[in-house]
Amino acid sequence: MANCNIRGIQSANNRNTKLNILKTVNLDILCLQETRLTSYKNICDAQTVWGEHLSFFSIGEDKAGGVAILFYTKNVSVLKIREIIPGRLMYVDIYLMGKKIRIINVYAFPNYNKRVSLLNKLKTILYVGFPKIICGDFNTITDLKDSNSDKLSKIGYDGCLLKQIMCENELNDIFRVLFPDKKRVFQI
Repeated sequence: MANCNIRGIQSANNRNTKLNILKTVNLDILCLQETRLTSYKNICDAQTVWGEHLSFFSIGEDKAGGVAILFYTKNVSVLKIREIIPGRLMYVDIYLMGKKIRIINVYAFPNYNKRVSLLNKLKTILYVGFPKIICGDFNTITDLKDSNSDKLSKIGYDGCLLKQIMCENELNDIFRVLFPDKKRVFQI
């Protein structure tokens, strides 16, 4: 499983290039943010490029939005798909290898108030009696090691809220678990 801010697949050329590269990685589950798709036709084109495997796209109201959950396995049964905030927050409940799992994909707003509202909505979809995996671009940090600024001296309310959500739901930032002291480099 992997997560990627794709930085736009709105053009046919970007769709073909980026999705075909991602198919070569052979991940069972892939969550994308910032797809920037704007129409049902764009979604159909992206699904055609992805091929015979399941793919679910959500178009946002703003041009930078858009999330997708893609599968590269046939060993998955989809139970439910929900767009909580179109283009920003969606989930898919699946059976994978006999286990029920909720896959949640988040592309948080750059706007602080909208981001806090999204995080509060995220809290409500986490209360299920089966495992959940959250992927996404949260546009905030929960650890000062992740700051791109040398001036940042504290975590904002949105970062604290996300950290609280993680603690309450026993969720871990896998990057931070694997690399406890490494600074993230944000590049694509």
